[in-house]
Amino acid sequence: MVFQELIYSPDRVSIVWEDGRISDFDAMWLRNNDPERATEAAGAEIARAVPAGSSLRVFWTDGAVASFSMPWLYAEACRAGMSAVT
Repeated sequence: MVFQELIYSPDRVSIVWEDGRISDFDAMWLRNNDPERATEAAGAEIARAVPAGSSLRVFWTDGAVASFSMPWLYAEACRAGMSAVT
């Protein structure tokens, strides 16, 4: 799945997908669903979020870096009802 727009703040990442759906991913949800670490870090905030090929890379204020597959994020958002169609 391809995204049209990516917006981030310390506590969330918002993605506008090519089909018009908008998904908001809470920072703690992303941290807890890190496919490589799945660690909970109280107080960790998003320092930066950038596209990297077909992935989203999230850089955390504590120095950790996570990579999420865009198709996986889209599927998770749809499954969990985290997407709204505009």
